[in-house]
Amino acid sequence: MTAEEALRRHALLEAGDVRLREGEDRVFNPRGGLKQVGVRATLVHPVSERTAMLGFGQMTRLQGDAAESPLTRRRTSFLAGVGMAYRLGGR
Repeated sequence: MTAEEALRRHALLEAGDVRLREGEDRVFNPRGGLKQVGVRATLVHPVSERTAMLGFGQMTRLQGDAAESPLTRRRTSFLAGVGMAYRLGGR
């Protein structure tokens, strides 16, 4: 976040903007390096010759500069889903 962007955010905080939190108005210049680590799993269960049920889950955690950014509110995120697949056509 540039100095100009930080100043605009600071003015919003001072004006009582409820969308921002304390500390989210600072200059930030990421250096690079490891951004995130995560794990993902997918399960597929055949129901018939043409259909299958599936489920997936994922967890990601921000690391280093990405985690320290004033734009970051949560370091860890989760994602999950379920679905059904149907295969068209012949074998």
